[in-house]
Amino acid sequence: MPATSTQSSIPSNPTKASQPSKTTSHSSKSLSLNINIAFLPSHHSQSHTHSCRVSPLGRKRSHLYRNQYHRSKRMARAVASHILVSTEAEALELKKEIDAGVSSFADLAKQKSQCPSGRAGGSLGEFGQGDMVPEFDAVVFGDIELGKVSEPVKTQFGYHLLIVEKRIG
Repeated sequence: MPATSTQSSIPSNPTKASQPSKTTSHSSKSLSLNINIAFLPSHHSQSHTHSCRVSPLGRKRSHLYRNQYHRSKRMARAVASHILVSTEAEALELKKEIDAGVSSFADLAKQKSQCPSGRAGGSLGEFGQGDMVPEFDAVVFGDIELGKVSEPVKTQFGYHLLIVEKRIG
């Protein structure tokens, strides 16, 4: 079925731009869009028309890529691991073991962490700033050195030992 178009006329008030007019094709594969943009300074009258065809799949992909791009540009991301225990004394004892080289962070996470991530050596994978509780974010996105075990961090869940493996952005 052919697309019909509606052309917007130049408004009688030259200081206001005309509203865009849409023309849709009744095809399930594409959408035809005619946009009339009137640039109307007080002493000129000219109109520019732009047209494009976008498939529904193309619109969806474009939307996903645009959101991913903006999300990655506006927030820092990190890769970190943690061990969650119920007391500060227990967290300090684990930190001593790791610092002395008696046990590895991942091994202690598997044995002692109360978080399900402990089964994966405490790995939380990649996450963005704001995805975790504020106390956690303050350490991960703060000035702790990569690969160093943090001091115990108290949150509503208990006490965490954190190790930041990578920061992105």
